[in-house]
Amino acid sequence: MRYVVREFDETSKSGEILRSIGIGIKENDYLTFPSPLSNFIKREYKNKGKSINSQRNAAYAITRFFNHLYKNKDSYPELILRGLSSLTLQHGANYISYLSLKSRTGELKNGYVKTEIQYLNKFFHWLNSENIIKQAFSVDYQTVYSGRKSRKVETNIFESTNDLDIILPIRNSIQNNVIKDFGKNRNRLIIDFIMTAKGIEPIMVLGIALQFFGGLRRSEVINLKSSSLKWTNNNLIIEIRDNQNSLFEDATNTSDVQVKFPRDQICICSDIVKPLYEDHLKALTKFSKRTSEALFISERNFKALRGKRYSAKMEKIKQQFLNNLLVKNQVEDYILLTNNKWSTHIGRGVFTNILIDLGLTPTQIALARGDRSLQSALSYVDENTLLNSMNLAINNFNILKEV
Repeated sequence: MRYVVREFDETSKSGEILRSIGIGIKENDYLTFPSPLSNFIKREYKNKGKSINSQRNAAYAITRFFNHLYKNKDSYPELILRGLSSLTLQHGANYISYLSLKSRTGELKNGYVKTEIQYLNKFFHWLNSENIIKQAFSVDYQTVYSGRKSRKVETNIFESTNDLDIILPIRNSIQNNVIKDFGKNRNRLIIDFIMTAKGIEPIMVLGIALQFFGGLRRSEVINLKSSSLKWTNNNLIIEIRDNQNSLFEDATNTSDVQVKFPRDQICICSDIVKPLYEDHLKALTKFSKRTSEALFISERNFKALRGKRYSAKMEKIKQQFLNNLLVKNQVEDYILLTNNKWSTHIGRGVFTNILIDLGLTPTQIALARGDRSLQSALSYVDENTLLNSMNLAINNFNILKEV
């Protein structure tokens, strides 16, 4: 089976014969079925007066995306079971990462990949507006000028969403680069960042530690309950679950509180995280009006901390952290961290690079990160092997002892 582009004649209300573009599903050499994806081409291109070439180019971009998903269908069982409604931004991000890596090896041109991203961005905005997919996300707009005229267009959702694991094509300007690690001075900078958080946003310290040492995404941190952290034989297991129905039941927009893949995740450096957790629980007792089971609470309304609020606090810590680097004359670190973009998701990148330095294999790293390829990794490495490898490596990994 594969997705194909088909051209056909359509009669307008006035009786005029118009050439149109549609998307079909080709089962074999003889059977091709129309796909509802054609509605995207019709509503976003044909009905808006776009040329037949514009319709055709968009249709081919969407069929390339879906053919890639189908080719790798074993990695996406949810699409087989639940269909289009289970499509998420991460599916698009995975495809973009695939194209970006090919562009970095010279197999594809950067301009081609950027054009594909534009089509996917428009496609996902359409899916969201039509309530076709379950994953909702907020839509931001930017103003585009053409001479004296201006218009509002949707921002690129794949660049503005923090929680996506994505590789973008390399750009010419370093100002647009997104970094995923603190660089060669990582260990010292982790200490500095946590100490900065302790000073201005103590409620955030545990969350930051779980991102650095557990590889959690922002949405996974704020979905934790007080009972989500378990210590077993000095190993810390984080029970990552989609708790949005209980923690965020009043939320009208859940785009910043969704957990992608519920799982149990291993946290390294549990001896560092445990005292932070105990201090955090003590701090929670001060919220006498607290009614939520959430591990992270907003000081403003005593409810579970939302993703956007978490990012705002992180940005506050980041700015103070950068100011401190400048005061301490850590110029090299300051240049690295101000000439590049980074946000809460850098914690997951830091965690990954720690694992690489610890000597874990790619399959072990995939398992430790809770990647979508977890099932294939399990066929090579079981959790006990992973725990033993981590424990042996951590014996030689002595950082943050003074925290």
